[in-house]
Amino acid sequence: MDIDYLLIILPSIIFLGVFGLLLIIWHGSFRNKKEKKWLATEHPLTEASSQASTSRSEPTLIKSDLKKSNSHPTNPSAQYDINNYIVLQLMAPQQRPYQGYDLIQTLMSVGFHYGKMNIFHFYADPLTKKEILFSLASAIEPGTFDLSNIGEIICPGLCLFMSIHKVKSALTAFELLWETAQTLAQDLGGTLCDRQLQPIEDPTHYHSQLHTYA
Repeated sequence: MDIDYLLIILPSIIFLGVFGLLLIIWHGSFRNKKEKKWLATEHPLTEASSQASTSRSEPTLIKSDLKKSNSHPTNPSAQYDINNYIVLQLMAPQQRPYQGYDLIQTLMSVGFHYGKMNIFHFYADPLTKKEILFSLASAIEPGTFDLSNIGEIICPGLCLFMSIHKVKSALTAFELLWETAQTLAQDLGGTLCDRQLQPIEDPTHYHSQLHTYA
């Protein structure tokens, strides 16, 4: 009697156990799909920011950042119209980006000082630091340098820019900017280019721009 009872009830127990297991698996799968769908619809910025942080393979050079922007007041060069700026780009040799302590030491050796907006500035008077003649940012957005992690600094180029209307003598400031850029090119290597990344052989047209502005 007991054996017959077990033969009848045992398959039922096994069936219920298997059915319950399948139900648990199905419920877990359905819940995961539901959560993924909710994340995609309710939090699209999470996925977007993740993709943005890993998809950049080319340097984003500072171009229109020189236009005034109220939404990004801390941008290194977001102050005025780009036409009021002299912009030089020093591009590193291929496969040899500027990086680490060597880059920072070289910038400081030619007269740059790390300052506001986390970029470098060249002052008319390094002691008082009241008048900025020109500044230097990384060629990769947002252009800043994190000196708390100097060993991790890597950039394929440097952007030097001078605000024409903010210096007392634009011609004098530009001569110093040009001399400093050439010194950096010699010390770090690389090619000195204009804002369109065309190599600069003769800075004469900059003098014309400065005379026109004056």
